[in-house]
Amino acid sequence: MEQPVRCARCGDAASPDVRATIPLCIPCVRRAYENAVGNTFGLLREKAIEIAPGRWRLAREIDCGFEGWLCPHVHSSEQEALDCDTDRESLLGPLT
Repeated sequence: MEQPVRCARCGDAASPDVRATIPLCIPCVRRAYENAVGNTFGLLREKAIEIAPGRWRLAREIDCGFEGWLCPHVHSSEQEALDCDTDRESLLGPLT
């Protein structure tokens, strides 16, 4: 008789997804994702970048690496770029 698949973290019955490298139940998967999001706090940020003298754009960075532009506008100052309403016109979508 075959043993039921158990969660590698808590021991409860895991989803029978045979493609998974490590079998995890849904609550443990959710906790793992929440932990991963918590670990990026402070590493995910908005930054105004000067693309030419007097021309600024707002970007999103992850771990100091460029992810993409947050707005389609070129601004005349760093503060103007930081004050841009990116929630309305973000090129990357909401920060999740």
